[in-house]
Amino acid sequence: MAEVGPLKLVIVSRFSERIGGAENRLYRFLKHVDSARLEVVVVFLGHGGLERDVSELGFPTYAVPAVRLRQIGKSLRTVWKLRRIMKRERPDLILNWGSKAQILTSPAASLSGYRGRVAWWQLDIPPGSLDMRLATLLPAYAIACSSRLVAEAQGRQRPRRRTLVVHPGIDPPRKVPDAEREAVRSSLSLPLGWPVVGTVARLQTRKRQDLLIKAIANLRDRGREAYGLIVGGDSGGWDPEYARSLHELVGALGLEDSVTFTGEVGDPTPYYRLMDVFVMTCPVEAFGNALIEAMGCGVASVAIGSAGPSEIIEDGTSGLLVAEPDTQLFADAIERLLGDDAFRERLASAGRRHQRERFSAVRMTRELEQQLLMLTL
Repeated sequence: MAEVGPLKLVIVSRFSERIGGAENRLYRFLKHVDSARLEVVVVFLGHGGLERDVSELGFPTYAVPAVRLRQIGKSLRTVWKLRRIMKRERPDLILNWGSKAQILTSPAASLSGYRGRVAWWQLDIPPGSLDMRLATLLPAYAIACSSRLVAEAQGRQRPRRRTLVVHPGIDPPRKVPDAEREAVRSSLSLPLGWPVVGTVARLQTRKRQDLLIKAIANLRDRGREAYGLIVGGDSGGWDPEYARSLHELVGALGLEDSVTFTGEVGDPTPYYRLMDVFVMTCPVEAFGNALIEAMGCGVASVAIGSAGPSEIIEDGTSGLLVAEPDTQLFADAIERLLGDDAFRERLASAGRRHQRERFSAVRMTRELEQQLLMLTL
């Protein structure tokens, strides 16, 4: 019997920089992919650092200049360039990383004779934006989802598509030397002796960092000392008004001496290591990459008990879930953790163990590999 070689997979990514969770998820998958199972080629819709990093992993890459979808003429030229790549690479399967990649690549696959070989990763919760709805309408054999909630929401869309669920994972967080951690603390002018309550996310309205700021004010009103650390910036200038409003809120609440904004950071790990409590404030998160990063760093974590976080945290065992995006509820959960060191440390330890057992990058990669291979049977 002839030996069967690896499946030829072309991944098309709308992301060319490593800024958020979706981009890092792709990088981690490629870092751990088994070349005996998958032969991978990656196409980026633009040049950037992620393209460079993936090339350094040894994968063949292409870069097709990014365009706005409303620029019809340029979008059509992009589709034609993607068609030529598909003709050249002759993939067994095409995986589009995000809705924009699906919108541009699905027509290219149809034009090159690969209509039945298209899958895409749904990065948000449907129906979502117009881009997401359009992506769902275009031909796809299957849609990969990062949580059961996303898969269930996708299953309510028309036309119906086969869905796969693969929870994302991370590599073990690096150890941060004491000297580095203290240098970061000093650079942020964090007061000694104050517990640090932080969050890590792009500054966008949907991430709701204002809830953490208001919770810090609520705790102060109760006589509970807590210092807020907001890690992240207005990546790409997507929501500059919200970023400004957060600074204005801090001033309006008189918290200038109790909240620090770091801006964009390349590696959030040292900042997690400064936190006593991590809070994910986004009301509806498809998964929660920052949550598993915080848990992996051994930080007791709080999130809203809906969407992705409800599939990550075991309430009261590996973290705390609050019922809704409410300042009072967040303040209650934070106070519970800050007021009981043994309980906080127990949740932090269980959260670290839970992340390593359930949400590792290697586990994610093996599961996605298997799911993709099954699509071709």
